Amino acid sequence: MLVQLPCPALYFPVMDGATAAVIGAAIGALGGVSGSWLTALAQRSQRRDDERRWRADIRREAYTDYISTTKQLSAAQWRMAECLWAQDSTPDQWRSAFREVHDAWAAFSTAAAAVTVTGPSAVAHAADALRTAMSDIQNATMDWLTGAHTAGHGRLEESDVRFQAVAKAKQPLDKAFQAAARAALDTEHP
Repeated sequence: MLVQLPCPALYFPVMDGATAAVIGAAIGALGGVSGSWLTALAQRSQRRDDERRWRADIRREAYTDYISTTKQLSAAQWRMAECLWAQDSTPDQWRSAFREVHDAWAAFSTAAAAVTVTGPSAVAHAADALRTAMSDIQNATMDWLTGAHTAGHGRLEESDVRFQAVAKAKQPLDKAFQAAARAALDTEHP
């Protein structure tokens, strides 16, 4: 039904109550669907943000522990080398130093596994390279200890030179791991 308004050239359709109710319900339903969709999008985004934060926290903890245990193991290895090199050191002191290195190695090994699991691959590879370097130092130290027991003293020049060389070779790998960790955690930006 069309209603003529005072202006004879304009005609507007008149809606009855049922049509208005249907259009109102459609608009309400569209608003409800849109609101639900926006809420779901926001929740999905929040979930992704929470997962990223959780992953970053887990990685930060694993990387920090790995760096800490690397330093502790390195310090124990150096103390053992100094003990072996000391003029008046005894086999009992060597065994005590060995126990310290062994305990530090166990903590380091656990931390290395955690980094490998938390990733990402670039950090896991850098951690593995550093673990290999620490293993080289460990092998040099254990060979030195064996040689000291055989010789009856630890002042073995060849063992000291080897230890110094593998300890020095570790340094760039230590820095490479830290750089990979910073990149994974995106801590390069202020």
